[in-house]
Amino acid sequence: MTSRATVKSKIFMASSVPRGKGPYKRKIMSPGRFVAPALWIRFGVTMSTVPPVINDRELSSWKEIATHLGVTVRTAQKWEHERGLPVRHLPGPRRGRVLITVGELEAWKRSSDTLPTVAARHRWWRLAVPILAVVLGVVAVLAWPRPGAPARYRVQHDALIVMDRHGRELWRKPFDGLQVAEYTTDEKLWFGDLDGSGTVSVVFLVHAVRQGVPESLIAYNHNGVERWRFTPGRTVHTSRESFAPLFHPARFLVAPFGRDGKLRIAVASTHHEDYPSQIALLDNNGHLLREYWHSGHLPFLLATDVGQGWNVLLAAGISNARKAATLLVLDPDHFTGASKEDNAAYQLQDLPPPVEAARLLFPRSCINEKLEPYAIITKLWKDGDTIALEVQHRASPPDATIFYHLNPDLTLNTVDVGTSFERAHLALHASGIIDHDLTQAEAAKFRHLTYLTGEPYSALNR
Repeated sequence: MTSRATVKSKIFMASSVPRGKGPYKRKIMSPGRFVAPALWIRFGVTMSTVPPVINDRELSSWKEIATHLGVTVRTAQKWEHERGLPVRHLPGPRRGRVLITVGELEAWKRSSDTLPTVAARHRWWRLAVPILAVVLGVVAVLAWPRPGAPARYRVQHDALIVMDRHGRELWRKPFDGLQVAEYTTDEKLWFGDLDGSGTVSVVFLVHAVRQGVPESLIAYNHNGVERWRFTPGRTVHTSRESFAPLFHPARFLVAPFGRDGKLRIAVASTHHEDYPSQIALLDNNGHLLREYWHSGHLPFLLATDVGQGWNVLLAAGISNARKAATLLVLDPDHFTGASKEDNAAYQLQDLPPPVEAARLLFPRSCINEKLEPYAIITKLWKDGDTIALEVQHRASPPDATIFYHLNPDLTLNTVDVGTSFERAHLALHASGIIDHDLTQAEAAKFRHLTYLTGEPYSALNR
């Protein structure tokens, strides 16, 4: 029988474990012998009972550390910064003195196999920063109000600038000189849905600085692309004169006109030298639907319902032939021709006879007859249920004003002699230019309107 001592001596093999210190040296190590794990368990010796080898040998230079790691000194130093190699830098005059134990180095090697490296973390931040910047940029773009629809404008000498309601420029159009002073009101530019598409169009009336330059009405879409352009006028003549373009567009009006209520554009234009005037009605694509010619100036336009349930077109200004302020009412579905004048010198030739719903003349005053060639209408507007007009009887200085209010059926509602008219009359009488005071009888004459077309609604009711 083999003794336990004999068995124990046979199961020890040559060991690859380095020689170490401690109480188990004689029991587990013998030259050329190693204890198989299974037999360790058999004899009560397990891995957990084998104490760890304590590697507390110090490495005090980069060369030693690099040699232990099997890399170059440069790589070892690089790993300190990129992979967190836990070396300690010693104080003293010698630069580069470091210290780490073999155990610390081995522990770092085990942890560095599973933990992300410092370089990897740096690379992550290098990627994360631009990604975060892009995300923040996208959020800022989405949060920042986008440019809206055209809503405001500014006219410079050489450009039309269109902006949204926040004043941010959307687009601009260059022009060869614009009369900036002409754009003090919103009567020369219109914003709105011109064709029912749900987008805002811009309609702009060009007033050029230079003489002889055609002036047009231009429609742009919301992006500033030109949709159409209308240049008013054509050659017309009387028995004595011919009136070739250019025609100056004074105003335009975009409104639902006529019985079908479609959006249309009315344009009032006058010959650049004197008269006549053209009233043009366009569809929303800028096509000329119909026109009316007048021997005078008709710069004021108004769309209003005068009791028919749909908008008619009112035009106001001067009748050159009759030397008086005048108001015309035009049926948007039927008007045409040229005004009929008693003075043959002012009668436009080769045009159809006039189709007018109503044509009114306002009486002249003694001031007007003494000092001016004719009275002029200087304002036309809707005042509640009435149509209001301002008639100016003296041009220089611009005063001697009388105000009229007409009922929806175009009959007279009120006449108000302005204080400027009373003062002018008193001053002219005092200076001997006129020979009488303003009397009630004279003021009563201002109520006598002349209807050249007979009953106001005769044409509308047909």
